[in-house]
Amino acid sequence: PLLAATAEGAGAALPPHVLGIARARDASCSDPLDCTAAAVCFRRREGDGAPRVAFGGRDGIIRVAECDGKINAIVARAGVTGLPIETASFLGGSDEMMLTGRRPFLYTFDAASERVDKIPRVLGRSERSFAVHASCPRGRRVALLGDGGTVVLLDGRTRHWTADLRINGRVAALCFDADGGRLYAAGSDGDVYAFDADTGRCAGRWHDEDGTGVTALACVGTARG
Repeated sequence: PLLAATAEGAGAALPPHVLGIARARDASCSDPLDCTAAAVCFRRREGDGAPRVAFGGRDGIIRVAECDGKINAIVARAGVTGLPIETASFLGGSDEMMLTGRRPFLYTFDAASERVDKIPRVLGRSERSFAVHASCPRGRRVALLGDGGTVVLLDGRTRHWTADLRINGRVAALCFDADGGRLYAAGSDGDVYAFDADTGRCAGRWHDEDGTGVTALACVGTARG
């Protein structure tokens, strides 16, 4: 399902306990999935164009829709062989996407040309699954959830392995800040770690005090505000 800001929530100040949102038409209304949607991501468009939303699942089909909240017309669609899609992301502001699942190989998908390319494996890595990943908003890096507490960094252009970052416990969720300079990783120990994506140095660590295990992360803005 899609949620949209209400007229009250679009510009006016709301009390801190109120969310100004309303249910919009499903993103998949013009091309329903035959399985559970496992991956969803948005891309803003320049000017007044409607944002695009991409979604896919274990049927191995990625769909990209023009997200107007009414028709949500499909503008690109393709199947990826042998990959039940778990995570999808746009690489920077481009139409190119990264697709991963519980397999050792990856796919890229160009939503403009509908071209699909397979990356057979990440050279130098032995992981058998890359179900979770996060792409830098500027497209410079891709972070993959590796084995144990390892975050595997790839060059966003060459797709080559460049570095490892490590946390205590198992990595549960990843995200970059708005300029891609900071990477956040949530662990099974209930802590959220902040890394300098350029140096790999751990720049901060916060404990989830309510004891709830973190399963997803999103970042608004940058580490510098």
